[in-house]
Amino acid sequence: MEPKAIAGTLILVAMLTFLLPKGILFPVSPRGVDFPVRSSGFVKCQFFVRERLNFSNQSVEFTVVDNGAPLTNLSLKGITGGHVCVPEGILVYSYYPGDPYAGMYGALIDSENLSERWSRRIFGLPWRYSNGAIYLTDDGCVTLLNASTGRFVFRFCPDAPRSKTTDLFFMDGKAYITAVSVEEGPRGEVGRAIIYLVEKGETRKRTFTTLIGEPAVAELWIDGNEEYVAVSYFMYTAAGRERDGLCVFRADDLTPIGCKSFRHSALNVKVEGDVVYVRVLDEVKAYRIISP
Repeated sequence: MEPKAIAGTLILVAMLTFLLPKGILFPVSPRGVDFPVRSSGFVKCQFFVRERLNFSNQSVEFTVVDNGAPLTNLSLKGITGGHVCVPEGILVYSYYPGDPYAGMYGALIDSENLSERWSRRIFGLPWRYSNGAIYLTDDGCVTLLNASTGRFVFRFCPDAPRSKTTDLFFMDGKAYITAVSVEEGPRGEVGRAIIYLVEKGETRKRTFTTLIGEPAVAELWIDGNEEYVAVSYFMYTAAGRERDGLCVFRADDLTPIGCKSFRHSALNVKVEGDVVYVRVLDEVKAYRIISP
């Protein structure tokens, strides 16, 4: 073989080694597995909360009511508001629709004595609750708020255009975040599914699938252990285009190990040891992760 041909072959092999997944997902028989519960995490409120706009000072007045009797009142700046309940109490919030510079405000009313635990400006509307933290989302960013103290503990904004955060997973001091972004491509809009790894102030990311058009619905769920992180996903557009699948990465640096595509929505994922389980509609599939 000519030296140029040998050099070209070596370059091609090196490029494929760098770009292609670094392992195999080998199908195995699934067994009983407990998938993570995917829900908002908010709880049923013990009391009725009445919300009223005070036009004179542009504030929202919240009144906690039990059997028609007012128990406590609280007021926040804004012209519209809402509330959700968490184990620590009632989170009330207010904001100015259409004016991102006017601010959003929140306060927590203690679930036991109905006193105000904290009140402060917040960065986003309530999205979910997990392990003592309230997740706020706004303009693609996600902020974690300690429910008991109101202290901000984490914030992340995807760097891709027109992004929406879809899931977060914390493990061993690392944060894994999935997001969907929409970019302009040669044939129009392109939706991209991205996973981020945030550790010690540094961020890595991988785009693992794309879809022609803007996703009208996108769910990207994360699970993992010390070795592997997996994402199940389904995305579809208003025009009927769809992407459904599973991707597995090394937990330390997001090196791709392997992906699988499905004909139906991948609704949940669980990693146990070197096996990844994925729920595709009502069917559970299992794959052994083989990685050097």
